[in-house]
Amino acid sequence: MIGSPMPAIPVRWSSDETVESMDDYRGRVLVLDFFSPYYFEAFDSFTPMRELRARYDEERVAFVGVLPFEHVRTATRQPDGQPETEGEAVARFMEDQDIAWDLVVASFDTFEEYALPTFPHFVFIDRDGVIRFQGRHTDAKTMTVLIDDLLARPSSGD
Repeated sequence: MIGSPMPAIPVRWSSDETVESMDDYRGRVLVLDFFSPYYFEAFDSFTPMRELRARYDEERVAFVGVLPFEHVRTATRQPDGQPETEGEAVARFMEDQDIAWDLVVASFDTFEEYALPTFPHFVFIDRDGVIRFQGRHTDAKTMTVLIDDLLARPSSGD
């Protein structure tokens, strides 16, 4: 997958209401954090994401968590006894986990297309939409080196 164009991610829901497809991030370095709240280790990715989101200009680097639709908990109840919608469940999760970057909900098929062996899994995409790195846990220092390298590379839009 390294060196290949990023496969499409059909967006079922996004925390950023202006995002209709992942093409909306084109022109920026894109750091995708594929995770599931069912895997405790997935929460380890939030610390570097939180730190780096504060460090980089969102016009140059986009941090996006990708959550499988099939793992969104919609069984919890609102005060009136009604089940939460998909968006309500994810918004509550974002608030509970102090997530200040975008989250998108996608089908589990998307995770299979990216051939992810486990969660969490980072994928770094350059400004032209080409996958340049993917791997499991990555600390903030390593992520900084990768992001800075991708920002330094020329883009077809330059």
